[in-house]
Amino acid sequence: MAARKAGFQIFSIASTRKNSKFLDYLSKKHNIKNKFFSWKDCINQSLKINKNTAFVITSPTRQNKLILKYILKYNSKILIEKPVFNNFYEFQNLNENKKNIFVGYNRIFYENIIYLKKKLNNKKNLNVICDIPEKNRSLISSNSCHIFSILFYLFDDIKFLKKTINKNYINVSLNSKSAEINIFFNFQASENFCIKIYDKKTVYELKPIEMLKIYKGMKIVNIKNQNFYKPIKINKVEQSSIKIKPGFLGQYLAFAKFINNSKILNNIQFAKNIQKLVNRILN
Repeated sequence: MAARKAGFQIFSIASTRKNSKFLDYLSKKHNIKNKFFSWKDCINQSLKINKNTAFVITSPTRQNKLILKYILKYNSKILIEKPVFNNFYEFQNLNENKKNIFVGYNRIFYENIIYLKKKLNNKKNLNVICDIPEKNRSLISSNSCHIFSILFYLFDDIKFLKKTINKNYINVSLNSKSAEINIFFNFQASENFCIKIYDKKTVYELKPIEMLKIYKGMKIVNIKNQNFYKPIKINKVEQSSIKIKPGFLGQYLAFAKFINNSKILNNIQFAKNIQKLVNRILN
């Protein structure tokens, strides 16, 4: 849906599993006439009809290396879903292909995240706290990497400092030229993902990530003859509520520009930097 709304024509769809029932479901739901149970046949037939065909890879991570290698020999443009690989060393041979690979980190295309990026431009001495209530360690690579993509988008030159680990949590310290960043993984905690950015009196809060609230100053609220101090909310920016999954339309619009050689942030080096951080945290 997002691809079509961004102006793409969908020629075909393929599965990496033979006789996939989900493939039948998707082709019918989205009215895609050409379906293949062989991803190689899909690629070959697509390029035979149009040599400028672009590809979207959403296969299991373990199959990405093989599929990427096959498509890249045709010099085709590719959108591949994060995290691409689970080990950053596997990215080493792809740097020369970064002009052809667009990595699908859709949260950096949220309207509220783009707005926040503009607000933080040229800011210094920021203090950032991230609460990540992940279910378990294994999901840090496939799920928490979305939070890292936002941090790299906002703060760019992030460096790993130290970590503390036990069976219930992982605490990580990072920094950049503009911010000190502390991440707290509290496994199975009863709370939302949250990023809080402190800039003197102003606080930027993403909780949930789709909603940005900005606070500045405090006010006194009287409840049952007792005074309480409450932050003053001066703005709220939400991701638009539409049928398309948040960030996907912006992502496909950016991919369309990328096909025409527009530069992007979320290239293969961006994904490599995120996975390097993930590996430092887990290993």
